[in-house]
Amino acid sequence: MAALVLVVLFVPSHVAENSDRVDHLGGVLSVFMVACLVLGLSTVFVPTTATFGLILLVSGAVLLLLFGWRQRRARSPLYDLRIARRRMFWAPATGGLIVFGSLMGAMFVGQQFQQNILGYSTLDASLSIIPAGVGLLLVAPHSARLVLARGSRFTMLLGYGFVLLGFITMLFWNATTPFWWVSVAYLVIGIGAGFAMTPASRAITESTPVRRVGMASATADLQRDLGGSIMQGVLGAILAAGFARSFGALIAGSDEADSISAQVVAALQASYASAMHVAEQYPQYKDQIVQAAQQSLVDGAIAAYAVGAIAIALGAVVVAIFLPRRERELALVAAYEKEDAGR
Repeated sequence: MAALVLVVLFVPSHVAENSDRVDHLGGVLSVFMVACLVLGLSTVFVPTTATFGLILLVSGAVLLLLFGWRQRRARSPLYDLRIARRRMFWAPATGGLIVFGSLMGAMFVGQQFQQNILGYSTLDASLSIIPAGVGLLLVAPHSARLVLARGSRFTMLLGYGFVLLGFITMLFWNATTPFWWVSVAYLVIGIGAGFAMTPASRAITESTPVRRVGMASATADLQRDLGGSIMQGVLGAILAAGFARSFGALIAGSDEADSISAQVVAALQASYASAMHVAEQYPQYKDQIVQAAQQSLVDGAIAAYAVGAIAIALGAVVVAIFLPRRERELALVAAYEKEDAGR
């Protein structure tokens, strides 16, 4: 209520507005494009939904081409592709999307691991990720100073190194991992994201003219929202696929494999919660089912963390190759400013 009152009293209704028409068609294309890509990545790795996921990804690719075609021809595009092609725009945007997405994906998979394998309550699982936020807060001021002293490339690569270290730490989680070690992994990832956040956002803003500042702001939001959605979808799908594959192998190698119906097998492989439900229905096999489900979830989580580590490594390669060193970065930003001033 207080915020509402303050907005009404002090936020102006009109600030530096123009008469350009809104590209509604481009907006509609972008919404369906993002939806298809995120849902496709979330389902294509799961055997039962792989075909549907592939159709969504193909649809997303088509919509992406249509969106690009629309933005090239629209009088007032939502996304100025001329600016987006700039080296100091797309490279840090891609790098930021990967690192922020990996942070969110790690938390998503980690929460399931902690509650189902380590036996954490919802509160304990939530408390374990607080160090990630602490790491972000502690590092952010140092990241800003480091960008000025060493440039965006060095600072982002430093952040990537910490995030990669966090994922490598997660690869060694097991049923006996102590709470403090779980928190350390999140702290390290938070520190990495804190180092990567400032250079990614700053580089995008510096390479964008003032008249397109909304595009820079939207891209910064995409780094968190779209990156988080994609990596949560991908790592969640890898977790589910790894769980199903591991459980299937355990079933096939058991003495009761021939007596288990296809319906029960499907239920056991569907998810950890579904397997627990089957265990309640068959108390004589409960211990075996619980043990198999936990082992399968551990296998799936390790696969997800490995994919997250690979994504971070690939993102670091993009940053290392395409983001220039500090001197070249300053020269490019100055060239962008000169180009924009002449328009």
